[in-house]
Amino acid sequence: MPRDNTPSRHLLNQVFQKSGMQTPQPVVESGDLAIVRGLLLNSDMMAAHAICRP
Repeated sequence: MPRDNTPSRHLLNQVFQKSGMQTPQPVVESGDLAIVRGLLLNSDMMAAHAICRP
């Protein structure tokens, strides 16, 4: 999950809330893409990915 109190985390939380779902409890919070990539390659973890549109 994105770190707490970041714009991407707020957007992700809004998506879950608007869907009527509880926000997941993060196991790892990181903004470091190398760490996230390593965890994804070597585990069954999932990550949230934000898409910026103009």
